[in-house]
Amino acid sequence: MRILVTGATGFIGFNVAKALKNAGHDIVAAARSAEEWKKKSSAFEWISCDFQRDINSSDWLPRLSGIDVVINAVGIIHESASQTFQQVQTETPKALFQAASDLGLKVIQVSAMGADNPLVTVPFLKTKQEADNFLQTLPMESVVVYPSIVIGRGGTSTALFNQMAAMPVTPLIGDGTQMLNPIHIEIGRA
Repeated sequence: MRILVTGATGFIGFNVAKALKNAGHDIVAAARSAEEWKKKSSAFEWISCDFQRDINSSDWLPRLSGIDVVINAVGIIHESASQTFQQVQTETPKALFQAASDLGLKVIQVSAMGADNPLVTVPFLKTKQEADNFLQTLPMESVVVYPSIVIGRGGTSTALFNQMAAMPVTPLIGDGTQMLNPIHIEIGRA
């Protein structure tokens, strides 16, 4: 299959793309600085996109030519002057999903644990939820996954847990009853 992976420069997206490439799939990796990434990893075909600006389905239709499956692994933890939750996690994914639906493609959306709660108000989760909900209204095959913690060498969550493990006491986060939905990433070739 020919698979478009957005967020391919992030920890989850890059490792998903590597695993799929190792399984024999053709990977088209989308990045804002595609030319720079072509030099870093020639295992994928790199295309340019900008999740702050590519907010129309017409922006995505040409990029989806020849694609069988779209995996959206784009996400930001903090907003900045150049990236907002609303644009990066809602508006652009909606445009991407609409284009994929128009072409009859399959989509996997990497959301975040808690985004499936209808009462969520946290902007990071709310904007993920808006994109998830839109995707689920489209007449296409799609799956939304809700990971919480990503475990793997080089991951931010792993670094945090390693630091916590070195402490003389284990801190309790919240009341300690929350559910977790971890993803394990094993670093491989590609």
